[in-house]
Amino acid sequence: MKIVNYITGMALIAALFSCSRKGDDSTNTDNPSSPQYFKTQSEAVLKGKNDLLNVMRSSAELKLTINPELLQKSQPGIIVKHLEIDFDRLLKQDQPTNLSQLSNNVKSSINTLMVDNNVITVVQTTNSEKGWAVTGLADATLANDIDEVLSAQSNSRIEEITLYEIANLQAFIFQVKTLDGEAYYSKYDGFNLKEGASIDQLYPVLRSDAQLFDRKYGEEIKSKQLVK
Repeated sequence: MKIVNYITGMALIAALFSCSRKGDDSTNTDNPSSPQYFKTQSEAVLKGKNDLLNVMRSSAELKLTINPELLQKSQPGIIVKHLEIDFDRLLKQDQPTNLSQLSNNVKSSINTLMVDNNVITVVQTTNSEKGWAVTGLADATLANDIDEVLSAQSNSRIEEITLYEIANLQAFIFQVKTLDGEAYYSKYDGFNLKEGASIDQLYPVLRSDAQLFDRKYGEEIKSKQLVK
């Protein structure tokens, strides 16, 4: 089973919280240690981009594979919804027509920053009653994977991309909807980001692995939940 972990760069986020908070349009400037909230997603993404540029310019020890000049030129591109799959639904559902039938929580929005149809980096945001906040920056693996998926669909008109996460399996699956239909891309267990798979090809593998996980660890997880 191939395991892929996307790292949200919380250490980088912590570093950015120490940057100057003056001159922005955030709704909470009193507590410098708390997240900044913005009225719109666009404002949050722009602040994330500018803070990343500032950190790259001021911290030579920060090793990122991002070209500062390209980052400066980059513009917001496609937004990828990051959703979590309900593991119990995965165990019980025989054959869904779409992974959205199993989705539970919205984890974040993954905002691409692009130059000439190439993904330079990503800014992850979440929305709450307080507003929009930046929760992840400069995830190179995630940016590269989205770029590869976009390249695989370069001849199609993409309507929507969703990233589904199955935490217990550490599986991440991109669903790409185009005018011609939909396809799934993943590094999980023999699949790849260059060739799309159908739900009929993908789902039996996911469900089989979920059932195996449940047989091995299900009772242990339930007992720990009861103790809590």
